[in-house]
Amino acid sequence: MEKHIKELFTDKILEKCALAFGLKLDEVTYIGGFENFVYGFKRNEKEYILRIGHSDHREYDMITAELDWVNFLAENKADVSTPIKSIKGKLVEIVKVGDGSYFTVTTYEKAKGGRPTKENIGDDFCFEYGRAIGKLHNLTKKYKVTEGIPKRYEWHEDILFQDGTSFLPKEDKYIWEKYNELIKYLKALPIDVDSYGLIHTDIHFGNFFVNHNKITIFDFDDCSYKWFISDIAIAIFYLTAFGMDSDKRNSFVKEFLSSFMKGYNVENKLDKFWLKELKNFIKLREFTIYIVIHRSFDANNLPEWASQYKSDFKRRLEKNIPLIDLDFLEIK
Repeated sequence: MEKHIKELFTDKILEKCALAFGLKLDEVTYIGGFENFVYGFKRNEKEYILRIGHSDHREYDMITAELDWVNFLAENKADVSTPIKSIKGKLVEIVKVGDGSYFTVTTYEKAKGGRPTKENIGDDFCFEYGRAIGKLHNLTKKYKVTEGIPKRYEWHEDILFQDGTSFLPKEDKYIWEKYNELIKYLKALPIDVDSYGLIHTDIHFGNFFVNHNKITIFDFDDCSYKWFISDIAIAIFYLTAFGMDSDKRNSFVKEFLSSFMKGYNVENKLDKFWLKELKNFIKLREFTIYIVIHRSFDANNLPEWASQYKSDFKRRLEKNIPLIDLDFLEIK
């Protein structure tokens, strides 16, 4: 999060954000957040989340579009955290600040359970992971934007895909070229209701909780119109990109995807064509994380994970080495 946003976010602003949902300052507890300020609170012994974001990160129209979709999913019994209305009956509130910008405020029921860990992964969990994502994809085919609500953006309208290479140093010329080639290729892929729609785009272990294998998905901040296969690629990427060698990745993905797709297919069906494209969408996330590291961190003071990722993936991206070297169509 940019320094100037942190400076704008005073206790007075937090108090106004809390008041919009009938809360006092001492009733909210800071939890964390990377691009938003996230707080927790209790009401009638039930736990909730208060999310506060700055307009430089995401403007009101796009937050409204996000909440319209999440509310639709919740009303149709998807495995998501339900949005809660403010005391004025709104899903999104605005708190203005002195420089003319503003903060958006939203509230959700807190998901039950806790974050999953790789050590707890089994067939039942992988099945449920796939089923939960499949249900989102099936529902998004039926979603119609509520009248008066703006439409959420298309994936390629994100700055990372419009001009992502602007964040990279000149010595990464070959990575620029490979990245731009991939974006051009993806833009030419077919689009239809059975393969493309509004999706989460970031369903990794940090964005859902598990309670007795029941998954509840949250943090739809990055949702956009994109191919369904992207959500599956994201799941695979985050489970394998860190701390696994190539042989272990391949064997792990064979087992994971077998159970995952059985669950997915209970709720939604994807043409086999898209499994062939899975490597390209995994590669897209490889590029995206590499670019985000350059955009969001001081190159001379990187967190350990970012420094390791940058080192490991630079050669992989330049030479177009696949993260997972499998024929996904052969996985049963």
